[in-house]
Amino acid sequence: MTQQKIKPKAEIKSYARHLLTERLNRQSQSVPVVYQAQPEEDDEGGLDIGKFFAAVRRRTFVVATVTIAVVATAVTQALMSMPTYQGKFQLLIKPLTVENKLSSSPLNDDKQTADPNLTVVQILQSPKLLTPIFKQVQTRYPSSQAPRLSFNLIQGTNIVEVSYQDPNPAKVEFVLDLLAKAYLVYSLEDRRTDVREGVEFVEGQLPKLRLQVKRLQDQLQNFRQKYDLINPATQGQQLATQLDGVVAQRRDTQTQLAKMRAFYTSLQNQLQLQSREATAATALSEAPRYQNLLNQLQQVQTQIAVQSVHYREDSPQIQSLRVQEKNLLPLVEQERKNILGKNLLGTTAKTTTLASPSSLRSSQTQQFFDTANQIQSLEAQYKALAKAENVLREQVRDFPAIVRQNDDLEQQLTVAKDSLNQFLAKREALRIDMAQKQVPWQLLTPPTDPLPSAANVRLNLILGAALGLILGIGVALLVDKFNNLLYAPEDIKDTTDLPLVGEIPFKQEPHQLPVVAAGVAGLIQLLGHKLKLGQRRQQSQQQNTAPYFWESLRSLHTNIRFLSFDAPVRSLAVISASSEDGRSTIAMHLAQTAAVMGQRVLLVDADLRNPKIHKMLNLPNTKGLSNVIAAEVDYQEAIHQVNSLSVKAEDEAPIEPSMSVESAWEGGFFVLTAGQIPPNPTNLLSSQKMQNLARQFEAAFDLIIYDTSPLLGLADSSLVATNTDASILVVGLGKTHRSAVEKALEQLKISKTPVLGVVANGVTSSTSA
Repeated sequence: MTQQKIKPKAEIKSYARHLLTERLNRQSQSVPVVYQAQPEEDDEGGLDIGKFFAAVRRRTFVVATVTIAVVATAVTQALMSMPTYQGKFQLLIKPLTVENKLSSSPLNDDKQTADPNLTVVQILQSPKLLTPIFKQVQTRYPSSQAPRLSFNLIQGTNIVEVSYQDPNPAKVEFVLDLLAKAYLVYSLEDRRTDVREGVEFVEGQLPKLRLQVKRLQDQLQNFRQKYDLINPATQGQQLATQLDGVVAQRRDTQTQLAKMRAFYTSLQNQLQLQSREATAATALSEAPRYQNLLNQLQQVQTQIAVQSVHYREDSPQIQSLRVQEKNLLPLVEQERKNILGKNLLGTTAKTTTLASPSSLRSSQTQQFFDTANQIQSLEAQYKALAKAENVLREQVRDFPAIVRQNDDLEQQLTVAKDSLNQFLAKREALRIDMAQKQVPWQLLTPPTDPLPSAANVRLNLILGAALGLILGIGVALLVDKFNNLLYAPEDIKDTTDLPLVGEIPFKQEPHQLPVVAAGVAGLIQLLGHKLKLGQRRQQSQQQNTAPYFWESLRSLHTNIRFLSFDAPVRSLAVISASSEDGRSTIAMHLAQTAAVMGQRVLLVDADLRNPKIHKMLNLPNTKGLSNVIAAEVDYQEAIHQVNSLSVKAEDEAPIEPSMSVESAWEGGFFVLTAGQIPPNPTNLLSSQKMQNLARQFEAAFDLIIYDTSPLLGLADSSLVATNTDASILVVGLGKTHRSAVEKALEQLKISKTPVLGVVANGVTSSTSA
């Protein structure tokens, strides 16, 4: 037996460490967490699809009832309605003519933003056409109202189907005949009016178009004359070719100029003179008198040199030659001045030597002067070519803009000519149509004989089902909204910001039939309650929730321990807003679970107004908490030690001996019932004796769980909670109203009652989904 007790404790510690690791990932500390209860603000978010389907599923009966009622009404109305007669005819409102072809031209594309057939259908329904017809109908049928006509434009065609229905078949035939004739007459008159207005419009536009064409032609002519344009594409190519030729000539001239300058420099170095000296030498060498005097002077100087070998300087022969030399020198100098003039007198004496006759020197000098002349000619040619190149480049640069202006003018002229041609063609077509007398619209099918139209039961059935389903869902949502019950754990989270510490599955409790009113309303309420209980029993049987029920209690006990890990909770008050939340059931099974997990647990029934624990455990209630407080009875005499093998509550089967140790408690589960119901339970619960008892309980037991009275309207729960370490709030799904929970939270906030979290009781597969 000892080994069996050690085993669950080890498993509990391992399970606790696992859950603690997960919870530490979601919260920053593991110190005791006690939440101050306060209502949460309403969530104004969008539609929750899950809540929507859950509400519809809960109110299936309402949805089905409303849907069946609407369908039955629709079918009944269809079957009982009077038969009507319906006739119709088809009208071709837009035959293919020359006018229609032209109306689809680009000139009218910007005006036809909408389907013209829809406009025609609107005209057919206009009072302008229907009022005269209605007057004729009233002449024959004075008591008739405005005809109920139906117009249907067949998709993708120019055909309009006109139908009319009435209980009188003769009236149907009469109305349709009037309509068909009136529409054909209107089409002929309308076409004539349109053609006449079209001709007038075209005639008014033609002078403007002709003037526009002439203006554009003059602009284009002046523009081409200004820029000498005949064929812009060819002229552009020619201009580019000219520019390439000028650039090539300029480059050749530049190359020749470089060569001549190099040759000029070479000749200048060979002659060793500047250009002015070369000019002076050339002029002297080509003067005959100067050359004759220069030859005589050279001969005398030669004779002096020959005679100087035989005679002395003062000899008569030498002196005679010196006299001749002296006489020739002034003549040579004077002749040189005469030939050179003032511009070349500054040249050096080297010109006298160069001026002496020499074929080689004369040839080189002539080449020197010819090269200088060619350089001057090439430089002039280069400047002319560079200037021409710049002019051509400017023309090439400006030519694209000129071509673009020319193209714009040509395009404008082309558009103007096309518009003029189209207007001319339209005028001729309108004149042809004006001469015609054919009715433009055609009656494809004449008015048919009126046929009786029976009530469409199938259509009414479909429409009634759809409308009934929509109304049923709306009524179901309204009923669910005004019912204001909490149905799912998510509803609890939306109502309060307290943590959800447990989700306990539905477990049937005994003697839970509601108090109902008398009469038919009470019977319906009772049947509805029975239906709900039957559904819950079926769900509970199908899901086999027993293992999950006890597992959820173990999870609740573990969560409570985790929320107070460093400062364990020794006493816990189980509270609820109303008496239907299953508070006592949760308190009893939580105490059993704690006992199973190895704790000495005392379950105290502190609900001194409507105690239930003794009934659920089949215990006597002669002595209890009220007797211990009021009658000075020792609490140990009033406490019952409960064995799991002997417990058999009214709503559950007894625990079999074959069950595991985790499912039974041995000597650790104690119960203190409520005892005799006192006249004033509040005085007993607020007494000093109650506070002393709470301290004694904590000294004797590991965990004390108090089952309390409902919160609303009573102070008992708050008084009991003040003597405990913490509290948990039990909310029964499908039983507790949202407003009750909000009021309870407000009361807990005022009394500053510490609350660990909320327990959702009665969770089913639909509410937890």
